[in-house]
Amino acid sequence: MARLLLLSAVTALFADSSYLPIAAIFHPALYLAFLYSCRRWRGRVFGWIVVSLCRAVLARDYMYTDGNPPAIAYVEGLVIISVLYGVLTIMMLVQCCVWIDSERCNGVSGLDTQYSTYPNESTPLRVGSSTMGSSSDGDVKEKYAEGEMDGGNQIGSTMNTNSSHRHCTFIHHPRISPLVFPTLFTCIYQIVFRYSPIGGTGNPAMGLAQVPGLRQIVSVTGEISLVYWIGWVASITAGLGVFYSPSNRGRTKNRIADEHVIVFVTLTLAMFIFGSMRERSGRGVYLDDISQWPATQANVAPLKVSCLTRTSTNEMIRRTNERIAAGDDLIVWSETASDDSVLPNMFEWSDENTNAVVAATFYEQVQDSNKVYNRVQMMQSGVIIATYAKNRPVPVIESNVMRGQTKPHSTDVTFMPQLSTCNGEHGNCTASGAPPRQRHVVKTTMAICFDFDFSYLFMQAHDADLAVGPSWYWASIGQNLWEHNIFRAIENGFTLIKCSENGISGAVDLYGKTIAALPTLSDDVYTFKVPVQKGVQTWFESGGWIFGWACVGLSPLIFLVAVAGRSSGQNK
Repeated sequence: MARLLLLSAVTALFADSSYLPIAAIFHPALYLAFLYSCRRWRGRVFGWIVVSLCRAVLARDYMYTDGNPPAIAYVEGLVIISVLYGVLTIMMLVQCCVWIDSERCNGVSGLDTQYSTYPNESTPLRVGSSTMGSSSDGDVKEKYAEGEMDGGNQIGSTMNTNSSHRHCTFIHHPRISPLVFPTLFTCIYQIVFRYSPIGGTGNPAMGLAQVPGLRQIVSVTGEISLVYWIGWVASITAGLGVFYSPSNRGRTKNRIADEHVIVFVTLTLAMFIFGSMRERSGRGVYLDDISQWPATQANVAPLKVSCLTRTSTNEMIRRTNERIAAGDDLIVWSETASDDSVLPNMFEWSDENTNAVVAATFYEQVQDSNKVYNRVQMMQSGVIIATYAKNRPVPVIESNVMRGQTKPHSTDVTFMPQLSTCNGEHGNCTASGAPPRQRHVVKTTMAICFDFDFSYLFMQAHDADLAVGPSWYWASIGQNLWEHNIFRAIENGFTLIKCSENGISGAVDLYGKTIAALPTLSDDVYTFKVPVQKGVQTWFESGGWIFGWACVGLSPLIFLVAVAGRSSGQNK
């Protein structure tokens, strides 16, 4: 039991990290196994405290900025984590209670497996603890040998007597009981994703964005489905009997039907097969030479994109003018690059690059208030074509930012990317000798930094081909959130471009594959090319989002049935 708690605490240090995704997968399993093994409330409370203290180490980075000392940031993170893990602990204990009652309902207890079968039995013998709990293993074998216990009738009578003291329901069935925790687990995170101030930040599925194949399931049922899968891994792993139970000195196996495990393994393999096939989209069926990929064979010029991270406003404008003159199609500023409003007439629009687009970020003072809007404004040829205010300011850190009321939505933007050559295949050179430009209308949406951690915000932007995301990070979260934002691209089927100060700048395609990526600090300029790709429709946007809400709807019923069954059994 102590080893389980130690492993739970260690894996909690990597619970949302892509550096060790296996820790994120098995941390709930280890913690659930600890709670099942520990039958004393003091031990469970101690475990909750230890795991919360370790998990808060990661949460500290989300709260830590220059104006917030590490110690205060740790305490703030600990408060949030303690509440979350308190709720998770309760839900795990519900699963433990269902298992305990399921064992008694089905005549199962903690007798060592080496004594659990006898001759002439068609099924394993599992003796109910309330009837045989005081008997030693030797006594049981001795009584059987002396004929005092009939291999079928007497044992069946014992099981039935024990079962009568429990209110057995559908959730106690061996094929259903392992689904209790995954459903409750998903319910909690679905509510957190939608209504909490932190959204999907720090959830256990974050690190799985870097697992090819598995991550593609979010295009069907969203990121929340990976949370369910992790919860399912926990119940299967803890329930298969690989952990010691204090009720006996042998290894026990909870009542999980073999058919249930087969279903889990089959669905997991199906997820990887589906994901692997989807990962190959746009790359050919076989391992073709890169020159044969559809994206490289297509006669479409890529967008030339530059990311400019924060420096002085005048310098940002000067560098933007340089990039317009250099022929860039899209220039993106990192989040809050200017403290003052930025207007189109501040830039030098080029006659040779008339369709250049600038996505400038700034603070805009709210009228008659001491608060500001955190805005990104898309401009082209001296005209504002789209504007957006951050919907989800970071709690505490952005307490002075007013929430925008308009959710991300797509805008038709006409880009004129330039071909790399001007031979006969692509057309003649221009009068100046430059390669020709191609006209492409791209449905483009915008969001800012923390917005990408809230899946529901993009419900109105599902038809977008391209999403632009200015960001500003601190501490170590720039890497984690870059990877987490990959889920938004897969869920919605659009290409994602990020420009981040103290984070990762670059782009991922609509299948989550990295097109370009570079760690960028302040005062940086990073130029890269992004293929023009039409967005794809996903099952998630067509109704797959309902999966998480289905778990929310089922959870109260499961919780009430489990508690009612527990109370009924105790009262008899």
